[in-house]
Amino acid sequence: MARRYGRRLLERFFAAVDGEGVELYQWLFYLIIAFDGAQNLFIAHAQPLTLRGSMGIVPFQWWCALEMAAPLLCLVGRVLQDTKWWQSANRLQITGDLTLAGSELSYVVATFQIEPVGRGGHGGYLGLAFTLSAGLLAVRDYRRLRERK
Repeated sequence: MARRYGRRLLERFFAAVDGEGVELYQWLFYLIIAFDGAQNLFIAHAQPLTLRGSMGIVPFQWWCALEMAAPLLCLVGRVLQDTKWWQSANRLQITGDLTLAGSELSYVVATFQIEPVGRGGHGGYLGLAFTLSAGLLAVRDYRRLRERK
């Protein structure tokens, strides 16, 4: 039984890898971001070096909380997507995506405050890519919600 379940899970994984969708990659990024928020808040008990001096302790703690909450909102929304609560599920995903976009935008602003454009800032550009991607996922989910109504 476990072997059959494992094989089915592996088949689903490779179907997602071979597909043209973004869901697998969205979850990869989101889970890593949630882990980063938890790691910064509960294990490191400190800001990343790129944020020191640009974000106070309370905004930093809120930033970590948002990084943990946003993926969870999206995960719950995704799990409920194919149920009778699909409208609420889409709203949860939109909220999670927008929350993550805002969280990452605060990271971008803080990073470029420390490392201005032209003087590094690699993390800021990655954060900007995450911000825009999460924003576009929110737009996608909103359009899906409008189409299904």
